[in-house]
Amino acid sequence: MIKPISKRKILLMLVDMAAINAAFIFSLFFRFDTDVPIHWMNKYLLSCWAYSLISLIVFSYCEFYDHDWRYMTNRNIVRFAGGVFISVLAFIVALYFTNNWTFPRTVILMLMTLATAFVSGIRLSIHMVYFWRGKSFASQTQKILIIGAGDAGESFIRDMLRKKNFPFNPVGFLDDDPKKKGMLIHGVPVLGKISDVKKIAYQKGIEAIVIAMPSIKSDEMRRIVSQCEASGVQVKKAPSLFDILDGRVSIDKIKNVDPEDILGRDLNLGDREGIAQYFSGKVIMVSGAGGSIGSELCRQVILYSPKRIILLDSSEHNVYTIDAELREGNKKDRHIPVVANVQSQKTLDGIFQYFQPDIVFHAAAYKHVPLMEDNVAAAVKNNIWGTQNIAMLAAKHKVQRFLMISTDKAVKPTNVMGATKRIAEMVVQSMTGKCETIFSAVRFGNVLNSNGSVMPLFKKQIANGGPVTVTHPEVVRYFMTISEAVQLVLTTVTMAKGGEVYVLEMGEPIKILDMAKSLIKLSGFEPDKDIKIKFIGLRPGEKLYEELLTDEEGLQKTASDRIFVGKPGVFDQEKLFDDVEELWQLADTHNTKEVLAKLMELVPGCSLHKLIRPYTQNKPINIPEQTLA
Repeated sequence: MIKPISKRKILLMLVDMAAINAAFIFSLFFRFDTDVPIHWMNKYLLSCWAYSLISLIVFSYCEFYDHDWRYMTNRNIVRFAGGVFISVLAFIVALYFTNNWTFPRTVILMLMTLATAFVSGIRLSIHMVYFWRGKSFASQTQKILIIGAGDAGESFIRDMLRKKNFPFNPVGFLDDDPKKKGMLIHGVPVLGKISDVKKIAYQKGIEAIVIAMPSIKSDEMRRIVSQCEASGVQVKKAPSLFDILDGRVSIDKIKNVDPEDILGRDLNLGDREGIAQYFSGKVIMVSGAGGSIGSELCRQVILYSPKRIILLDSSEHNVYTIDAELREGNKKDRHIPVVANVQSQKTLDGIFQYFQPDIVFHAAAYKHVPLMEDNVAAAVKNNIWGTQNIAMLAAKHKVQRFLMISTDKAVKPTNVMGATKRIAEMVVQSMTGKCETIFSAVRFGNVLNSNGSVMPLFKKQIANGGPVTVTHPEVVRYFMTISEAVQLVLTTVTMAKGGEVYVLEMGEPIKILDMAKSLIKLSGFEPDKDIKIKFIGLRPGEKLYEELLTDEEGLQKTASDRIFVGKPGVFDQEKLFDDVEELWQLADTHNTKEVLAKLMELVPGCSLHKLIRPYTQNKPINIPEQTLA
């Protein structure tokens, strides 16, 4: 069945017929200096129908009518020139085989030139109409300055100006390439270097700055953001090239610059193919699959072609959310949502028996420090008992590898959450050598923008006009991005030999106060002027600073410069499991005082409900008072 031709395509064909025939007539007029002999006009009238038909066939084959006239690129013009050349060449061949070769060669050469100019020019005119319509509309909108006059900046401007209702007016570019100064990109000038941002933003009345450098490294991003913050204007960024190429967003979808954009570091993961081969074809179970770390584990593991991913979580909502997200990627046959609690050994046993996982990532835990201070029994049951359950079942069902997600708060803990996570580490380490399963744990600090972290709270407080609440002016924390943490976690599971506690290199600790100030400035406000900062005091169980290793663990390098390993601990499994059983019974009776005493007995260096130790070491990074380079 022949597909019907749309009205739009018919109109385009009629316009092209008019253009190429006008080019033919002008070629004759130019050749004969406007005085065209009557027999040449007759020749044209006899052959123009053949030329028009041949051209339309060639143009259709070259996809002239499948493109939107509003969007013109150099590639389109090359395509038009090639199509016109082929059509004229085919016309010459047709004339030759019909013994009707009578047109002068100069007419043919001019026909090629003029037909290309007319066909491209009509489309370019339509493109310019849309361009200026967008530009005139933009004059009524927010003035923006664009950092980066490269391919991303050009694409950003092009996509923005072609949209009728886009709410920004690009005033200019800034770029450190001296050759670009004074250039016009879609009519928008390059005004100077990035270091001129404060001066130019003031002179031009800029209302927002957009960083259109998607492939920029983190240290360069920190330098640029630090310079932009001095302008007192809200800073935004274009999406990453990965997101654009992946089809998740378009180049013009800008968002605010977050501290994770300047705190995150560029990863060198080395043998990614080796990691892919390790996970390919395996059944992976992720407990806590709906949490911040668990969900990112699912997103990244599924890229390595596992046979199946078991999404295990006690929260129906969390399981539904990550299941729906993965289902959007048309991978519904590769993941299975399971609502279950790690505290239920019988339920877990059935799940292990049915799915027979090869690798288990244990990310199910209660993690909020102040909340667990008021819910001691829940912390013990979930973080310790739940870990013992899933670890024992991993051993029973001969899982190849088991990796527990831990925290820096497990080191010399001053809170219930940290103490329970340290005992969970001990349980995992005690399993080593008792079965075929390789057990290990990985420990890292705070994750930016994770559920319940300080970043979303600050954003919400700024959106509400403040105040932004900080516990203490000297409190510091280690931070990394969720993606960064999970990529390193995937690397550690391939390294484990049994009993290790891996430690991710977290960089320098960062002052929470400086982070709050930076986020306020990035939002276009002045700290303590537009948005107040309020100190509310350390919450129960909180430290001023965190550590990543206990004194006895030491520190050793691994094949990755971002991953270290502590000395494996040796534990009497039988005694430890008896202690865990006792903790369960105490928690079951809600005997909080005795639970706390037992936790401090089991964890060396644990000081629950003790005074916070003073901040004495690990000088933090200051943001944004210092340039983060």
